[in-house]
Amino acid sequence: MSGWVPAERSHRTLLSSFTCVEKGPTPRPGTYYIKYKPWARKAQSLIRNAEAPAQPPHRTLLLIPDDASHIEAAISFFIEMPGPETLHVHLNVLARHLDCKGARYGDVAYERFVLEALDAIYAEQSVSAALLTAEAHVENLPVQRLIEDRGWQCMGPANAEGYAPWALPLAID
Repeated sequence: MSGWVPAERSHRTLLSSFTCVEKGPTPRPGTYYIKYKPWARKAQSLIRNAEAPAQPPHRTLLLIPDDASHIEAAISFFIEMPGPETLHVHLNVLARHLDCKGARYGDVAYERFVLEALDAIYAEQSVSAALLTAEAHVENLPVQRLIEDRGWQCMGPANAEGYAPWALPLAID
């Protein structure tokens, strides 16, 4: 059985070998290299280079099987309070291991992110509004479907690297 744990110093070897994307096509001599799934490469790089342990307000959580042989999924996010009654939780990266493709680990990681966000929201008794945010690459359709199906909205055009801002506002009773 797998379990979520905060990234620690002892996980650095697992972090550095985390793989969430196949190797891209090898360019032929005399051709230009075409970037292959740049969003997946960025997510993989962020996980591989994650600070372990993460320094607050940043958090990195890893889903690790009992045999601790690899990381099945990872989320990295930060929490801030831009105002006295507003909490902002930004998802930096959500990724699943390449070997876990098709096993709904993206859903599992998303659910864990939301639980962590809700814990942070309810821990701050003065919060009356919260905003979950993330950036999704315009070509990363699985992530766009994942968050759009859960009520997130695209908040504007993509930047020069192809990442568009997404948000889910939450009203707190």
